[in-house]
Amino acid sequence: MRLVALDATARDSTPRTLGRHEIALTLRGDYPRLKAVLAEVLGRYPQLVLQRVSLHRLAAPTDVEASVGLLLLTRPLAASGPGG
Repeated sequence: MRLVALDATARDSTPRTLGRHEIALTLRGDYPRLKAVLAEVLGRYPQLVLQRVSLHRLAAPTDVEASVGLLLLTRPLAASGPGG
């Protein structure tokens, strides 16, 4: 499995909102390995949400290119006490 591209955007949490970290990956390799990599990542980091997977067949009969979207939500920050 080969990582072709990685893009990440983040919006930090505030006392009133969840933090939102979006990760976009492009992976190339064979389909069974792709499934295994995604299962391992999601098993290791249960706080990640798989938002989307788009597959494109490549020239080699067993190879695919996968566009994967992951989302990590983080808890709101603790609210400050009175005066600060």
